[in-house]
Amino acid sequence: MRAWLWLAVFATLLVSAPPPADGGDGASSPIVVGSEVDFPPYAIVDANGRASGFSVELLEAVAESMGLSLDVRPGPWPEVLTAFKEGRLDLLPLVALSPQRAGMAAFTAPHTIAYDSFFVRRGAGDIHSLEKAKGKAVIVMADDAAHERLVASGVPLTLVETRTIPEAMRLLASGRHDAVLVPKLLGHLVLRDLKLESLIEAGPPLSEYQRRFAFTVQPGNFDLRDRLDQGIAIVRATGRYDELYDKWFGNIEPRPTLTWYGTFWGLAAVGAATGGLVLLSLGWSLSLRRQVVKRTASLAAEVAARRTAESSLSLITFRYADLVSRVPVGVYIVSFQATGEMKFEYVSPRFCQLLGVNGDAVRADASIAFSLAHPDDRDGLIRDNATARDTLAPFRWEGRFIVRGEPRFFRIESDPTPLARGGSRWNGVVSDVTERKQAEARIMATNRQLNAVNDELKQFVYAASHDLRAPLRTVTNYLGLITRKLGPDIDDEMREFVGFAMGGAKRMDAMIVGLLEYSRTGRSGAPFAPVALGAVVQESLDNLQTAIHEAEAEVTIAPDLPTVQGDYTELVRLFQNLIGNAVKYRVAGRPPEVSVSWRGTDAEWVVWVKDNGIGIDPAYSDRVFEIFRRLVSAGEYEGSGIGLAVCRKVVEHHGGRIWVESVPGEGSTFLTTFPKAAPVPEPVQLGA
Repeated sequence: MRAWLWLAVFATLLVSAPPPADGGDGASSPIVVGSEVDFPPYAIVDANGRASGFSVELLEAVAESMGLSLDVRPGPWPEVLTAFKEGRLDLLPLVALSPQRAGMAAFTAPHTIAYDSFFVRRGAGDIHSLEKAKGKAVIVMADDAAHERLVASGVPLTLVETRTIPEAMRLLASGRHDAVLVPKLLGHLVLRDLKLESLIEAGPPLSEYQRRFAFTVQPGNFDLRDRLDQGIAIVRATGRYDELYDKWFGNIEPRPTLTWYGTFWGLAAVGAATGGLVLLSLGWSLSLRRQVVKRTASLAAEVAARRTAESSLSLITFRYADLVSRVPVGVYIVSFQATGEMKFEYVSPRFCQLLGVNGDAVRADASIAFSLAHPDDRDGLIRDNATARDTLAPFRWEGRFIVRGEPRFFRIESDPTPLARGGSRWNGVVSDVTERKQAEARIMATNRQLNAVNDELKQFVYAASHDLRAPLRTVTNYLGLITRKLGPDIDDEMREFVGFAMGGAKRMDAMIVGLLEYSRTGRSGAPFAPVALGAVVQESLDNLQTAIHEAEAEVTIAPDLPTVQGDYTELVRLFQNLIGNAVKYRVAGRPPEVSVSWRGTDAEWVVWVKDNGIGIDPAYSDRVFEIFRRLVSAGEYEGSGIGLAVCRKVVEHHGGRIWVESVPGEGSTFLTTFPKAAPVPEPVQLGA
């Protein structure tokens, strides 16, 4: 007994109790834990409604070793996971590590590993891989690791979600769907408890992935994560982990045990050696303890640094995975070796979903992706890909792939990075542009129809203008003949009637000419060229010289009018109409004053024509540009009501805008804009 007492003293010198979770004051809030209700033997609910199972009791043992208080709340997995994501739970005792969950939380080191298997009805066949599940209807628990893995794999199959595994097994046993994907051990336990003899394991466990179960805490709660890691180490060291494992898994997967004979002689050997160890330990225990404390502190610092790096990496990984999962394009990384060998290093879940491929299969054999190209587009894809690879130029390609038997249009974009050992690595994206291509085809078809209609309208306008003007000329000519025939015998009333008729015919002819001009605007087809607006305005003034002289108008033009890209003839028509209107719509007894000025902005030129005429009611500032819209009586001011409509059409053809700012009785300013062909230094504003 004395030897065992000394050993206890020695152990006390070496091992210190873990610090309390609350920092030492003895008062801490319990950690709120969410546990599943139907995931035996890892997590269950006992007859009293209390959470139990291997992961729960392991967590309780870890918490006890670290002085932590727990409040365990059981529930269905989808609800538990939602509560954790919303921050209503602090800890989950059983979460499988996966890329999809890389940043949703902080994970401890794995405490248990499990392997998944497919379960099927007897006689249904062998399903021992994800590839073998192609085309099947597979039942999984919603938001479970198996659910996430099947979605990420890109294998074409039908997923059927349930809330619990027993529910999934009952559904399969009822004859519905093809298989259940679940941890092997859990599947056998559920079959045993439910006595479902019609279901069996379909094949050996999957080799594509394993479930590495860990305790999971809220993102950033690294203190709790580290305490749990230390607690797991303590529980393993004290043998408590083995006790719990044997309790929950021993009747299914028993652990190796010693015989009574071996145990007896083992204890005897330990007892014999204990006396010598105690005497030796008394001499150097204090020195050893100092070394242990020093080494422990060093290891703690190393672990803290590693944990910080892991946390940063976990956050970066989560953000990357979250971004990749949200973007509507597939992401891939492919490398070309110096030998010409091609290999996909990474394909995102969306990549697999878009192309209808299995990620593992594509990574193993890159030719699978090329084999999906439409036969009519495949040679172009291979040729353009080889050219980009040889020249290290960015790869841009659009074409069709056959996805699930249906042709779809895709756009592939990737950029190269040369490798030091030769070859190159390409980071790229794949996007489904089928809808855009279909929309473009519809637009092209519509444009062809519109062009055909426009051509017909153009011919109609030309024919109508010719056919309508000919009868008008006849009317005008015969009215003139009637007037001359009657000579002095025509009375005043008849002369007035004839004048009305000839005036109407004249206005009708002007309207036809204006309509023809309007239809021709923007249809010249000539490419735009640099046009100096100074020359345009000067030619407009030359054409209006008689009207300006008769109205005694004063016209001023700001110097250095800008040069724009456009059609010279159309621009002359624009300013001739604007200046002509400024001269025409004048106030009686007030000589017209007209000015042409301009200014520049970063993106456009603004040019305006200002007058002191009759002005326009602001309520009609938009309507004045409508075709045949006249705001004054025809008898007071001549015109067809087409001039400003032509102006708007010319400006819009040149990519600009036109509007009017006016005060009735004081004048109007018609402003137009023209986009700059290239950045030009801001000029000094000239003119008013």
